[in-house]
Order: sequence, then C-alpha cells, then structure tokens
Amino acid sequence: MKHIYITTLLLVMIIIGGCSRSSKTTDSYLTGLSDITVRQYADTTVKVMYHVSLQAGISDPVTLNIEGLPPGVTASPATVTDTVSFFVNITYHIHMTAAASFPVTVSLFSGSGGKRSFSFNIIVRSGPSFSYSISGLHDITVPQYADTTIRLPLTAVCNSGTSEPVYLVADVLPAGVFATPDSLNGTPPFSDSFSFHITANNTGSFPATIHSGSSQGTEVMNFNVNIQPTIDCAPYLPGNYSTNTICTSYSGPGTGIAEGQVYVTAANKLLLHFPLGNLVADINCSTAALNTEPMTSGSYSIPGGTGSFNASAIVVNYSVTGSVNSTCRTTFTR
Repeated sequence: MKHIYITTLLLVMIIIGGCSRSSKTTDSYLTGLSDITVRQYADTTVKVMYHVSLQAGISDPVTLNIEGLPPGVTASPATVTDTVSFFVNITYHIHMTAAASFPVTVSLFSGSGGKRSFSFNIIVRSGPSFSYSISGLHDITVPQYADTTIRLPLTAVCNSGTSEPVYLVADVLPAGVFATPDSLNGTPPFSDSFSFHITANNTGSFPATIHSGSSQGTEVMNFNVNIQPTIDCAPYLPGNYSTNTICTSYSGPGTGIAEGQVYVTAANKLLLHFPLGNLVADINCSTAALNTEPMTSGSYSIPGGTGSFNASAIVVNYSVTGSVNSTCRTTFTR
C-alpha cells in the first residue's frame, strides 16, 4: 500500500505541473492567457489582465516577465514583481507587416530561484497595406514686396488598409518663406493647415516641398511660391516700422531708434514719417529704388534723398541743412 500511495502522489504532481518548468519550480500559477489576433499593417493596442496565484502559505516575491516579443510588438509593463496572489494589467502595442503566428512566453520567477513558463501566440492575419492621399496642396502666388501670410489647408484621407498616424513637414522652402507650424500630425481622415509667412522681395517661381510620411515610408509633395511683379507696389509697404537714424555730424533729437510709420499717398508714392521729418518718396517697383521730395521742418530742411526698399525694410539717404547740417541715413524695418 505504501508503494501505491507514493506512485499516486507523483502522478498528481505531474498532472498539476503540466506547464514547462525548470528543475526548481515556483508554486505559482498564471491565468488569463490567450492568443491575440490582429490584422496585418494595423496599428493595434490590446489590453489584457493576468492573474498570478500562489500556493497557500507561500509568500516569496514572484516576478512576471514577458519574453520573446517579435519585432513590432511592445508590452507595458514587460516585468512585474509582487507577492501573494495578484492581478496585472498588460498593454500590448502591435504593428506588424508579416502575416504569421508568433509565439510569446510569459515566465514566472520566484524569489527562491524557481521558474515556470507559459506561452501564447500573436496571430497576424493578412490584410491590405495602409495607403493615404493628401489633397489641397497648390501653388501660392503673391505680389512682389508683399509681407503677408497665406493659409494652406490640407486634408489627409485613408485609401486602403487600417488608418495610422501620418505626418507632414514643410521642410524645403525658398528664402523669405516660413511655415507655422513646421509640421502637422494626425490619423486620416483629418484636416489641418500650414500658414506661410512670405516676404516677397524677388520675382520668380520658387520650388517648395512638403514631405509626408507614415510607417510605410515617405512621399514628396512639390509646389511653387510665385512672386509676381506689380506696376504699383506702394500698397504692400505701409504700416508701423521701427526706425534707426544715424547722422555723420549730428546725434541730437531725432536720431537713434524710434517708431515710424509709412503711408500710401498715391500710386507708387509713400509718406515716410519719422522723428526728423515727413518725407514723400516716389518708388520704382522694378528697380526697388526711391527718391524723396524736398522738405522743410522749422529751422532745418531736407533737400531730397535717395534710397531703396524691399518687403521688410526701407532705407533713405539724405542731407539736413539749416540748424542741423549733416548727412543722415534712416532705416525703416518691420
């Protein structure tokens, strides 16, 4: 009878310990394990709950460790340590391009060195790859000398597969063109906009590029910024400016940094207001040159001057005679 009892006990131990184990096992068990099935190319998040149960009277710490994750799969957390019986929530993030079945091992380690391992499969079913398209991109046209902002709305749509995050970056722009923000992000379908601030000094057609991308790769989208000549460019120059006046032999009131304004008085004609006076300037849009008319203010005069301008600055060179005798330069910037 004693021999039969021992044989039966060994058989029960073998049945209970059906999982793979090392020579020194834990007295812990894992439930909640099951296969996970996802679609190929899909960006999938799966949340599961595991229960680690310990044999009565055992209080050694047990560590749950997720092992052998295939590329494209992450687990958070991948390792958890606790005592007695406990539940653990695991989040699997899966994005896989190969359709197959991938085994994953979940092991339990006891504080005394034992190990017990369990396994499940991540099954990736075949499916169409993700593709998308961007609409709304077009050339931008502004007049020469304009300092302006153009809003460009874009729309991304999913054409096939499971939609996933897409980014757009305005990273190749001509001189004087800046994008705000410099990148857009979203999961199709979505709509968003770039705002292009353009300081249009030189005429011509200038290439620009927006890159779009996803996990499938990047695409290049080209457009042009066209700056066209204009017969009358005065309307693009008025506004508030910061002025800096420097004279060769005078440093009194009216020199240095101050506020200034520029007004349009007629076609290709500006009024330049700054501390030393109000100069009327005739501008030439094709040469970006200007000439100022004579002006008298109290005890001094400005016989006239010459200068240049662009979309962000106006420079005037002139002489002052009378109570002030000097050559001066005033720079308007905005």
